Amino acid sequence: MLNYTLKSANRDELLPYYKYLKLFLTALVKIPCAPLTAVWRGVTKDLSADFLPGTSMTWWAFSSCTTSLTVLENSMYLGTTGTRTLFSVETINGRSITAHSHFVTEDKRLLLPGTHMIVVSQLTPAPDLYIIHLKQVIPEETLLELPFEGAQLYPKKKRSWYQKKRFIIPLCLCMLLCIGAIIIGTIIGVQKPNQISSILFL
Repeated sequence: MLNYTLKSANRDELLPYYKYLKLFLTALVKIPCAPLTAVWRGVTKDLSADFLPGTSMTWWAFSSCTTSLTVLENSMYLGTTGTRTLFSVETINGRSITAHSHFVTEDKRLLLPGTHMIVVSQLTPAPDLYIIHLKQVIPEETLLELPFEGAQLYPKKKRSWYQKKRFIIPLCLCMLLCIGAIIIGTIIGVQKPNQISSILFL
């Protein structure tokens, strides 16, 4: 029911779930973001017409995925026959819930509501089987409010080495210039007395 309501355009319908959502999201964001990887999700429908390459879309429900394709062969998920759509999702902030799942061998990742993605490509390798490649991106606007101050929805960006040293490098250059100026000044200072002495003895 919660996932169904999350997909509804009428956000007032979520009011009965507010306290539960806040509690659930508070727990989820305390789980570290899983490493950037491709996860899989399968549905027994043809959704290819809704995911055209180049378009963007948002999944508003909690979405359970897995890193193991063999898990989806189970008839509970995708199965091996019939009309099926298989999503390959490059995730940014999926949460690994394996340690909290009854099915510990499935290596499950949970995508949060408001997961924004771009459709990269589509493939139909067999009749009635559609593979859709999605790439998660950080949306320009806030789609999911933080459950508490200081919460991290996305992994912290690691600064490159040259960004970390952007202040150190100019400082070193200035020091080198100063040292060079001192050396040149010393050489010139030594040469001038020698020149004066030569003139006096002429």
